[in-house]
Amino acid sequence: MRNLLPGKLFACVLFLLLVATGCRAAAARPVVLAPEPGEELSGGQATVFDTSPNAFSLPVPGLEREQRLLFFVGNSFFNQNWVTAPASTTARDGLGPLFNAHSCAGCHFKDGRGRPPAADGELSTGFLLRLSVPGTTVSGAPQPEPVYGGQLQDQAIMGLAAEGAISVAYEDVPFTLGDGTVIILRRPAYAIKDLAYGDMAAETMVSPRVANQMLGMGLLEAVPEEGIVAAADPDDRDGDGISGRANYVWDSLNER
Repeated sequence: MRNLLPGKLFACVLFLLLVATGCRAAAARPVVLAPEPGEELSGGQATVFDTSPNAFSLPVPGLEREQRLLFFVGNSFFNQNWVTAPASTTARDGLGPLFNAHSCAGCHFKDGRGRPPAADGELSTGFLLRLSVPGTTVSGAPQPEPVYGGQLQDQAIMGLAAEGAISVAYEDVPFTLGDGTVIILRRPAYAIKDLAYGDMAAETMVSPRVANQMLGMGLLEAVPEEGIVAAADPDDRDGDGISGRANYVWDSLNER
């Protein structure tokens, strides 16, 4: 009887090679992802297709003439520097006596996000320190520091001293990513020096803040108050997993 084992073994090996080759070809085949309808309109009809540094500073497309006029008038005030009073430019005088920036755009440059100082002594853009002591005010807000208030103001008009200066020291901290790659993060430690108006309370707490992007402010303003209240669902009665609450600000006139 003829031995058929070598032939069968060869056929099995050949079959496995063909299957493996097919699997590799299938695995290498790219997956084509189709965009969802309207995916390019991330902001709906208010989407702006601009990738320049001015992308955040453009009005919503399709505004009426009067609305565009209001936008550009408001934007001009946002960008203009305030000056010390009295001045000939009475519409924008009254800067100080203590302050953090000469204009709104001084913190929200081109309506974008601020950044903390990269090194000690460097002037930052849109960065400040909030101050508080334990306890809350009648409105539920943090209790401001007794001498310097709720925010350190590191600039002043001519003839006066700023409240103080911000100092920062960075510590390099290694961090391991999920794939094992080790990167270096920088941990900041902030301090306040050169206090001009006395010592701060011993229990003072400091909170560093970076200016937010100014996006969609007009869209929020266009939503009527009754619409926000009607959409509130604090107890999730509709069962969608969202407990939305209307955010009421403190009314200083009526103290509520």
